[in-house]
Amino acid sequence: MNVNHYECGSLFGASRSLLEGSGLVRFCGDSFLCNGDEAALESWWAEKFDAKFGRYMAWVWFSVGAENLVKAALVCNGLLEGKPQRPGYPVYWPGTDKDSWVDQVLQCRIGPGGGYGMLGDIWQVKLDKLSQQNETSETEGKELKAAYKYLTQAIRNRDAHSYIENERRKDFPAVEGIFLAAFNTLVRSMKDIGHFKMTGRQ
Repeated sequence: MNVNHYECGSLFGASRSLLEGSGLVRFCGDSFLCNGDEAALESWWAEKFDAKFGRYMAWVWFSVGAENLVKAALVCNGLLEGKPQRPGYPVYWPGTDKDSWVDQVLQCRIGPGGGYGMLGDIWQVKLDKLSQQNETSETEGKELKAAYKYLTQAIRNRDAHSYIENERRKDFPAVEGIFLAAFNTLVRSMKDIGHFKMTGRQ
């Protein structure tokens, strides 16, 4: 599989921006660090996002950033390849005939496809290969897989479908205790590969 340095760099740049934008972590040198205490973050989230839903919005950014990060590492290591979009749903452009557009959408039977696949498929299959390829220790490999399984099943899956008040508060300790190590394992897997240097993200 050919490694696309531009894709790797774009995915990493997006992941870093989203993760730092969540306020939960920051990137310093060549690793992610935890960002402040929960009380300070609550105030910052209320100001940046929303007084009531700020924490929820921050965790959505965090989980999307985490997904981009693991995909960057897999693309960088030649374990994941973007698939081209299939012709699918029509785009609603300015001046589009609305009735025609509605009819076309309702007649579509397939999704547009493409992209890098679903996060659930990644933690079940690809992370073991990444750990083996980078000679990650057994403990680090298991922790990486567990972090992404938890992110996918317990955080991302719930946040994507509904808002539950104070649900994310219980996961704040997991940022430092679980996710930082996983993120930094992924960063190490990219660190000495050309695209990472090309992005100026060292």
